[in-house]
Amino acid sequence: MKIKREKLLLLNSILQQAERIFKAPISGKFYYTVTRNRNKAEEERKLCYEAYPVDQKYLEYDQKRIEIFSEEGIHTDMQLREMSVKEPEKFNAIQERQRKLADEYKDAIEAENKMAEARNEFFKEDLEIEIRQISSSELPEIDPKSGFKAWDVLNALEPMVSYPSKVTTKTVEREKILKMNGVLYQAEMIFGNNVSSKFYAAVKHNREKAEEERKLCYEAYPVDPKFIEYDQNRLAIFGEEGIVTDDQLRALAANDPEKFNAIQERQRKLIEEYKDAIEAEKKMGTERQAYFKENVTIDLQLVTMDDVPEFADGEHINTWEVFDALAPMIDFAQELNPRIKFN
Repeated sequence: MKIKREKLLLLNSILQQAERIFKAPISGKFYYTVTRNRNKAEEERKLCYEAYPVDQKYLEYDQKRIEIFSEEGIHTDMQLREMSVKEPEKFNAIQERQRKLADEYKDAIEAENKMAEARNEFFKEDLEIEIRQISSSELPEIDPKSGFKAWDVLNALEPMVSYPSKVTTKTVEREKILKMNGVLYQAEMIFGNNVSSKFYAAVKHNREKAEEERKLCYEAYPVDPKFIEYDQNRLAIFGEEGIVTDDQLRALAANDPEKFNAIQERQRKLIEEYKDAIEAEKKMGTERQAYFKENVTIDLQLVTMDDVPEFADGEHINTWEVFDALAPMIDFAQELNPRIKFN
């Protein structure tokens, strides 16, 4: 198999921790495949770091850095993010210890940063290596207590996992494909860590296909750079006042009409400045929307309702909108999942 070194090293990092990541029972086939691929990937990792070694002083720094986190039971980025929200004082104390440590090892860190540039270029190169494959049906469950995100694990395992390749050719409005694409790009946020290998594979395949169609649409009916510039400036005006939703703008109009009017005046001047670009986009937008309403054929991997994971935060996600967007890739002939609650 031809694979970039960086992808092989990512695979190796997951395989080295397989015992902690996956829940029992583990099949003999999975154990054998992990062990064989881990040995191969570890050989390549050692060769890489012999060619581009890490300075001993930097290793000393890195060990102390990890020990600071370990003392507080922090082993993953996810755990650190949770601490920053739930225990900000403890988080800040850890960050201060890390800052002092980095200052102590400043020279070693700078030397490693320089070596890392050359090393990372080497990692981006392709190499040929034998990687034993396993069917996605053989993958054990990912233990949610491991601290590893299912999306990250499944992404890292891609070089060694064979997913079902069955696709269904469907005729769908372009507009619906673009709506599906928008949700699929937020799938990790919407569904959190509750994802199966089957759903992951369908999301990956369908997202690639939908993104291809989105690019073709905007190549045929592009947005003028001047209008994009206008839109960025428009959002920046709201952002300066902490306004990110229509509800916040309405609240400002009711509670602070003077500030609201000042924002509206800035927006009016901005519209005047970009008048030509706005008018051109309106015309192009009308043509673009008509194009979006046309049907197009697309090859999708379908999932059943039972394959769709539970939402990470059902209270703040509009499940109607999500399922409406996912409709092109769902086989609704299957029985509805009784656990799904619509809000």
